[in-house]
Amino acid sequence: MKHIAKLKLLSFYVIMIELTIVVCFALLEFGLARYYQSTESHIAVTTFDPTFGWRLRPGSYSVKPSYTFRHHQVSINEYDLRNKPVSANAASDTKRIVILGDSFTFAVTVPNEKSFPVLLENILRVSGHYEVINTGVPGYGTAQEMLLMKELTGKKVVGGVYLLIISVNDIPDNLRLGEYGTAEKAPAQPGFELGEDGALKRTHDPQNRYCSNLVPRSTWRFYTVEVVNSRLRILLQTMPRFVNVLRRFGIQPKAANAKPDPWLVRGRNNRARSSAYEGTCSRKFATKPIETMRCF
Repeated sequence: MKHIAKLKLLSFYVIMIELTIVVCFALLEFGLARYYQSTESHIAVTTFDPTFGWRLRPGSYSVKPSYTFRHHQVSINEYDLRNKPVSANAASDTKRIVILGDSFTFAVTVPNEKSFPVLLENILRVSGHYEVINTGVPGYGTAQEMLLMKELTGKKVVGGVYLLIISVNDIPDNLRLGEYGTAEKAPAQPGFELGEDGALKRTHDPQNRYCSNLVPRSTWRFYTVEVVNSRLRILLQTMPRFVNVLRRFGIQPKAANAKPDPWLVRGRNNRARSSAYEGTCSRKFATKPIETMRCF
């Protein structure tokens, strides 16, 4: 009898432990995980382009960034820019500023009205007629930004002032190392090099093959697993010392590049670097002095 009683008590403890784990996971899944989880990298806002590698797709997209339960809209206009509708030529009394950049300029983590180009325009309009155009595209290096500037110029969308936002990651982007965490060349990213005459020469044409800039990252069935996976990915990308320690034990970590379905590469494409800093950057730039650079 005592043996049976102990067995029942043990079974009771096991069941209670299992129920506790289930309840804790449920709280994480429907509470904290939904708060930290982001849809930025799962939305197809880009499509393949044989010149740029990828470009934004016109439309309006609902995005939920990390550290919030709210969604906001990201709108892409007829010129494939995250901007309100733009006329080919600015009004004669309007000073037009064109901002070139990557995902920090695109600022997917904040609503349209809180992106720093819009904030900058609102500040400048207090003292005159200004128009600020956001041409930021996630994953672009400075070479792609130059190509986009030339295309917009051909469409008569010309700025009186050009502001180039340069980030450290522009270096690997220009080297086609857009798959952060690996040394693999991004097939969809155009390649360039400077010739002896100082002219920029194309060395690689974009290929319509898998690239994290084109294909939305696959989602996990559980938000908790997705959040943990995302944090581990960021850890590997930002802490090279940790990666070196793992390699000493024979572990070769690298960025997760899931194989996509072919239809994703052909049509519904996306790229996004998950970073709460984009929103912070977007808010800070409008409150600090900005140096302008003329590109013509």
